[in-house]
Amino acid sequence: MKNALIIAAALFLALSLPLVSSAAETGSYLVQTSDASALSAVGKVVWADQNVGWAQVVPYASNPGTNPRTARQELRGQRGVRTVVANDKIKLAALPAIPAVVAHSPAPNEALVERLRVILDANRLALIPGVVIDSGVNRSHPAIKDCLLEGESRSFVGTDPLTDPPATDIPGHGTYVSATICSIAPNARIISFQIFWREDVIENGVTKRIMVTDMATILKAFAALPALSSRYPRMVVNSSFMFPRESELAVTVEQIMQTLERRAAFASASGNHEPGQYANVMPCVSRTPNSICAGSVNGLGFLSSFSNYGSPVTNAAIGENVRFLDENGIPLLMSGTSFSSPKNAGAIALMWGMNLQATPQQLIAAILAGGDLQPLLEGKIASSKSLDIPGAIARFRQIMSGQTPIVPQVWDIRSALDRGTREEDKVMTFSWREVVDIWGTGFCDHTEADINGDIPTRRCGVEVRLNNQLALPIISLTQERIRVMLPPDEFRVWPENHWGLVLYDADGVVTAGINLRYFRAGPHPLIAANPDGTPVVMTSHGAADRDNPVRIGETIRIYVSGLGLESWESTAEKVELVQPLQVAAARMPVDARVQRSEYMGLYQVDISLEKAQLLLRQELPLTLSVGEASVSVTLPYSDQNSQSVLAAKP
Repeated sequence: MKNALIIAAALFLALSLPLVSSAAETGSYLVQTSDASALSAVGKVVWADQNVGWAQVVPYASNPGTNPRTARQELRGQRGVRTVVANDKIKLAALPAIPAVVAHSPAPNEALVERLRVILDANRLALIPGVVIDSGVNRSHPAIKDCLLEGESRSFVGTDPLTDPPATDIPGHGTYVSATICSIAPNARIISFQIFWREDVIENGVTKRIMVTDMATILKAFAALPALSSRYPRMVVNSSFMFPRESELAVTVEQIMQTLERRAAFASASGNHEPGQYANVMPCVSRTPNSICAGSVNGLGFLSSFSNYGSPVTNAAIGENVRFLDENGIPLLMSGTSFSSPKNAGAIALMWGMNLQATPQQLIAAILAGGDLQPLLEGKIASSKSLDIPGAIARFRQIMSGQTPIVPQVWDIRSALDRGTREEDKVMTFSWREVVDIWGTGFCDHTEADINGDIPTRRCGVEVRLNNQLALPIISLTQERIRVMLPPDEFRVWPENHWGLVLYDADGVVTAGINLRYFRAGPHPLIAANPDGTPVVMTSHGAADRDNPVRIGETIRIYVSGLGLESWESTAEKVELVQPLQVAAARMPVDARVQRSEYMGLYQVDISLEKAQLLLRQELPLTLSVGEASVSVTLPYSDQNSQSVLAAKP
């Protein structure tokens, strides 16, 4: 677009024509032109903005019997016309589910608001306008009435922008989007830009009242933003709707967003489908640095089945079964990415109120840096993170203070049962109650922790969680290694066979993460392995290998994990397993004594080998079984005699 058409501060310099509701016009077109006055020769100009270079026109020849191609050709033939676009209608994306009233539901985001009160003093926050481009706002709703910026709301469909039509397929959509922003940011003040109107449609013989808008109305709303920003140089714009990326208007909307790069932050929704699909919609796909797009996750961190996904989706926020109260105080639940996007908008308004010198880019960077890393979102959400407001605030303070925090890096993960270089989606072999070593850099300063790693310390501020649900006990901590203990049962922490290790710093900010798939868990014997993959088997002469084979009459010790839960009768000296361990050497049963080892998560199994079992053999096959599960190992053999002594420590 030419420079003359770039957005100026003063917009809506309309022609001397009344502003007519788009809902009342049919057969209209959007025309990109440098001379809107020339269009009056072929049609009625409903609306024109010479700054953005677009006009809405209803051709005089337009009637039910007119060929649309003829109308377009007439419009294209006028002076200054570059593009002619059909003014298509857009239905507000239906919510995936609005369950029946749910009893005893709390007020929206009540727990989050209480959590933030500990961090912030709301009285010290600057007021930030929040423009909600939606279906309007119900001024009488308790969550909205004290959160409005009086005198600035406007309707682009000829109705009151402070009403949100309840008798539709999506009642109160704009109200609950606005309520989400206000519940997170007590300093936000809502400006309602109403672009949707009610329209009756007949589906299967039943009349339904739905919420619709059109491209002309969307364009008018975005074109009004620069003029608004001249009065409010810092504002957040939420768009919980979407329109096709292929539209000619997408370029113009993106240019408007770019023009406001330092004055407005844009939060948008990825959209809803069942099942979710690639989010190729505007404004989500906008590449402007002052925009952020949210998908929806549930309370466990899984991407909602209805949420659109893909590289345009910047982060995620809970949008499934979000609790609200209606204007009468009756609790209800709603779901949709429509309620994920305003969480980003609320977080931006909250942080901007803390420091008015921040830019939209810094605010968005803080949200992404401080988000909760969700390994299950890898490949679905660009950042693989969900919104974490306290984490974003911590990162925001660091960004604005000029600090460059040391971000830990994970390069490998090892256990007694699995060794090797970390891969992008490595299949781990591990079991219950196992010790895992996380190797990397920058975990902790040597001055704050014991260098030998024997004394864990909280001063390093590192926390390791499994799938963001369960904090793992840290056994030892150094600058390059964190040793953690896996829990005793798998059922509540390993959904869908995925295992996500996430590291947090002292401010509760995600610093590093690993996405793995577990191979095996539960009561299944697993023999501990050395770094080279050989089994950890000890004899009286040290570790068993080709240079130190097992000998006749010797007692050997094997370190094993995965034997299952112990019974209540277990003691430090003797372990009574829920299912007994069976050991066979060369297919012959042998006696075995099971004890807890000094290595947390591993059992030591002492086995006495008789001469008959080793006679005439060069290798000794050994099998350990628990119930129907078993594991085998082949040991090197020597026909030299040996006294039956306890095996040496590894």
